[in-house]
Amino acid sequence: MKRLKMENRLYELPRPIIGMTGGIGSGKSTVCQLLREQGLHIIDADALVKKIYQDSIIQEWIKKNFPEAWDSGPSKIDFPKLKQHFFSNPSFKGRLESEIYSQMPKYFMEEAKQTPGEQKYFFYDIPLLFEKNLQDKFDLIVLVYASRKTQIERIIRRDNCSLELAEKILSQQGDIDEKKNMSHEIINNETTLEELKINVNHFLTKYKDFYEKQV
Repeated sequence: MKRLKMENRLYELPRPIIGMTGGIGSGKSTVCQLLREQGLHIIDADALVKKIYQDSIIQEWIKKNFPEAWDSGPSKIDFPKLKQHFFSNPSFKGRLESEIYSQMPKYFMEEAKQTPGEQKYFFYDIPLLFEKNLQDKFDLIVLVYASRKTQIERIIRRDNCSLELAEKILSQQGDIDEKKNMSHEIINNETTLEELKINVNHFLTKYKDFYEKQV
């Protein structure tokens, strides 16, 4: 693997960037939490999206294009209604994602400033890395892997939803086995938390020297 030139990297970042990705129910969030426990700063795409939803530009867009999801109360957006419409209406989904991602660079760079200088690379927890065709923008892509069967079981248990809805949610993302073939490194999360911790520590040991030697 090679370090990318700065001009080829996501947002032309000055340090190498590691993309942490996976599918819904793969356990990516658990892996990122384990990395945080090791003292690493992780930029979280989902957290950035939550901040973007508080942006007046996005709120006005939702109010105009899907007023049924607009709540005049403190929360302003009825997220259950928005989520249902999002997964049921491909046209709306595409337009909303376009609005959200147009704001992403600004919010990403604000969060990137929080990464300590001694951390010689950025970690970005980004579920839709492949779906957004960003695979060429990362120095290293790490996939947290769980089989489709395991993903569905976890979605149903986590969200207390039907099999039909779990499959519909999962269908919005690319096939995890295809992602596996396009990733540089795989962290398997099919078994226990203890086994996952071992896998994460193995990953950190394997790549720590690789990046420190090249920075």
